[in-house]
Amino acid sequence: MIVDIRPDPAARDFDGSIDVLLEAGLAGLIGDHVDDPVGTSTPDVVRSVVDRGLPVVATVACRNRSVGQCRQSVERLIDAGATGILCVTGDHPAARFGPNASATFALDSTRLSSVARSVGAYVVVAESPSSPPRHGRARRTLEKQRAGADLVILNHCGGVADLERFAIDLEDEGTTMPIAAPVPVVSDLPSLRALTAFPGLELAPELIRDFCAASDPGTAGIESAISLGRRLRRSGRFAHLNLSGRATKRGHLERCRIMARVAEGIRQS
Repeated sequence: MIVDIRPDPAARDFDGSIDVLLEAGLAGLIGDHVDDPVGTSTPDVVRSVVDRGLPVVATVACRNRSVGQCRQSVERLIDAGATGILCVTGDHPAARFGPNASATFALDSTRLSSVARSVGAYVVVAESPSSPPRHGRARRTLEKQRAGADLVILNHCGGVADLERFAIDLEDEGTTMPIAAPVPVVSDLPSLRALTAFPGLELAPELIRDFCAASDPGTAGIESAISLGRRLRRSGRFAHLNLSGRATKRGHLERCRIMARVAEGIRQS
């Protein structure tokens, strides 16, 4: 299982939060988001996490990077110890911050996958089955595989049946690389809002309905994630799970504890 993390090596709870994930047998996924703090050095963060012993998949987005800068970013993350490089085009800032936000894109995720492969990376890609236009998404994933991808992580696109349907579409297109299915982890309204703010994402309506109606949303969110993860494992179509989202507003250590609790619950199936 791969867990979305945003660690801060300077924070007092850094060592403890990484140790929680280590004890749970998880790997970390470090993003490259439009709202990352200015001055954050992803290679330095990756190195700090890897030095604690946690495997890391690190993201490179094409946003505001030239071809040469994309290649250099991949090389720096490999040197920092990243196990895999997640190659994404990157959300356009206008999708979250309005039409006046701008960005340039010299590459897209498929071409970046080829660049990452050329420098020896284990290449991870993402696919959003619910992002328009939906038609052709499976063929698009196959093109990423042909460009050098080794693993695809799916974005949230509804419930188990929706994910299974897309996995079948991938198989029908000829995609053979392993698939990581998303498991949304929310325990409070801020974490739900943060997850649904990302473009191209679609959570199962019953998940949102049951969470908002629960007398104890924290417990309901965790139990929902465990149930979904168990069903995805039993389907036999997914090699990995991505425990996705902020999980809680109560800081990185508590976030990691919740992710570890979800992972333990899924494994008990």
